[in-house]
Amino acid sequence: SVCGAGGPAARFEELVSGQRVLRDSAAMAALLAKTDGTETTWGAFVDPSPGPSGGALGASPESLFWSIEYVDELKGRLGLRFADADAANQAREKLADVIKRGRANPIAGGYLSNVSIATEGSDIVVLLTLTQAEVLELAAGADKILPLLIFGL
Repeated sequence: SVCGAGGPAARFEELVSGQRVLRDSAAMAALLAKTDGTETTWGAFVDPSPGPSGGALGASPESLFWSIEYVDELKGRLGLRFADADAANQAREKLADVIKRGRANPIAGGYLSNVSIATEGSDIVVLLTLTQAEVLELAAGADKILPLLIFGL
């Protein structure tokens, strides 16, 4: 994914013109190295101008990466990269608190039982496993779960 100050159209024009390509981006290559390209979906996003601090996690992540495998169960890995390890540790503590509160929620709690969160340098890595039955329940009850995700646990 590409995002920039000139907007998506300006970044698209830059890529098409050959002035800059994603494979030449050291930041993108480092993120993609943390994904598993054999899984169902995977990718990375680099924001060249991350927003200001003060969001739900304290600092804003500069980029993210993910890998999701869905065969008999869903196994997801989401990484958020911050400016430094201190920012990642502070954000991990806030995210861990959100997950802890979410586990107490009667609707969302069961789906968060197999969530783990850790820091790896300046990255937060969240691992999630859902059984096929849980995935089907989530899909069937999306009208109940989506407001929780949008408006917070």
